[in-house]
Order: sequence, then C-alpha cells, then structure tokens
Amino acid sequence: MTDPTPADSAPESFDASYPLRVATRVTGLKAELLRAWETRYGAIQPERTPGGSRRYSLRDLDRLRLLRDVVAAGHRIGRVAHLADAELAELLLDADGAGDDAVERILRAADGLDAPAVRDVLDVELERRGAADFATGFAIPLLVAVGDRWEEGRLSVSAEHLVSSLLRATLTDLVARAGAVAGRPELVLATPPGESHDLGTLVAAIVAAHAGARLSFLGADIPVADLAARVAGSGASVLVLGVVTLEPASAAASLRELRDLLPPSIRVWIGGAGIRGLEPIDGVERLASLGQLEAHVLRLGLGETPELEPERVEPPRAGSRTR
Repeated sequence: MTDPTPADSAPESFDASYPLRVATRVTGLKAELLRAWETRYGAIQPERTPGGSRRYSLRDLDRLRLLRDVVAAGHRIGRVAHLADAELAELLLDADGAGDDAVERILRAADGLDAPAVRDVLDVELERRGAADFATGFAIPLLVAVGDRWEEGRLSVSAEHLVSSLLRATLTDLVARAGAVAGRPELVLATPPGESHDLGTLVAAIVAAHAGARLSFLGADIPVADLAARVAGSGASVLVLGVVTLEPASAAASLRELRDLLPPSIRVWIGGAGIRGLEPIDGVERLASLGQLEAHVLRLGLGETPELEPERVEPPRAGSRTR
C-alpha cells in the first residue's frame, strides 16, 4: 500500500451546490444573464449563502441547460421561464429532429453493415456539434438507441458491434486530442476489472476535458493493482471509474481494494448505469450525471473544498445503460 497521507489531507466530499463561476462554465451562460433569468423572470431560484452568494444545485444546473437549449431553439425566455422541466424537454423534441434523424441513418446503415455510411454520419455530427455536444448530445442518445434496438431484437450483434467500434474510435480520437488548461486537475479514467463497457467512460473523459482536466484514459477491464499503480505514478488527483454491467458485489470489492491501495488524498469517483444498487463505500463518491462530473472538475480547478454532506444518489434515466 502506498504510504498514507495525514488524515487531515484526505479529500472532502462535494456538497450539493455550486458557485456562480461554475454555473456559468457548465451552462455556457453569462453571469448577467443568469441573474436576469432569476430576478426578472423567476426561472430559477438558487440558494444563498449567509453572505448572499448564489449557490446552484445539480437540478438548478440541469434546468439552466434546458432553458438555454429551449431559448436557442427560438423560444422567448419570458414565455418558458415558468414551465416545468418536463415541459421544457418536450419543447426540445422538435428541435432535436436532426439529431434523431442522424441516429436513424446510422442504425439503417448499421443494418446493412455499411461502415463508411456510419462513419460519414458520425463525422458530420461531430463537425456540426463540436466535441462536447457530440459526446453528450449525440453519442449518448445513439448508444441508448442501439442498446434498445438490440434488446428488442431489431439490431444484429454484428450491427451493434459495428456502431460501437466506430463510435469508440471517434471518441478515443477526441480524448487523445483533448487540450487542457494549465493548473487544472489531472484525472485517470477507466473501468474496473470485469467491466468491459467503456464507451460511457470515454464520454465522461470528453466532458472532463471540456471542463479543463488533464486526462489519462486507460480503457476497460483494468486490474485493481494496475489501476492503483497508474494513478499513483501519474500524479493524478482523481480516479474516475465507469460501471455499467458489473455485478454490484464485484464492483464493491474492487472499489474497496482500490481505496485501500490509494492514498486518502486521491479522490475516487464512480458513475454509470451500474452504480444503482451499489452500496455506499467510504472514500468513494458517486456521480449522478455527466453534469455533476463537469461541475466537480470545475470546482477542483477553483481549489474549492466544500463541507461534508450526506451522499445523495439519483437513479439513472430509463434506457441509460451504455456500453
């Protein structure tokens, strides 16, 4: 085991709120606009610190993203500010038609095992959206659609493998080319032993890079000893693990072993559809969404050390199991 750091240097868990600086980075909205949406339209009501500073919850950030996208689709903020999140999401369905069509074109091409056609659609969507939106706004829905169609027996194994392999190549290239901001935290990303599905973790790597992190992506099914050695040798401050299909007992055993091998100063974050049902583990923090990962990376970059709070775990969305 690596020599432990003093107990008072162990990382603290993140609380459930984020400062204005993080909200502007995560949503891409200017601080003045966020204030206007709050005070003029009542679109959102962040909590306040005793000193009067705004603190945004994860739900606040998700709502702000929805409002941003609805306004970008042509709706006036004054007319949508008081709508529920579900109603805002409904307004986006028509605006997302082009992305839905692209997913359908990929699935049709995959049915015919037409790799060049699949690659062409991926290239067009990447060019149109940029890396971050391609990863979260297109790759994730594509993976869900592929998984759903395969489970329904409407997509062959070979077609599923074709889409997965080409998408993995695209995402891997984006991770390899990701830039980093000087002074930002370094993250190691992988899946634990026994977990072979790493596409969701690749998406997480792109989200973290977009937030300014420096990355080391190790891939899938990495033995515990190798993970601990790579993290210790990289100088990384965080290990991020994706869990999709791994049995909770196996995942828990690996996480406990990792936590014992790593110094307390190194954070361990886990995410993915497979964390549902996984028991709480000391020193391991669950990520409820990619938005939470992005906000956490930004807060680390700001040097924030929030107060300890009880863990809050939200169930994954239906159909969110990704390879």
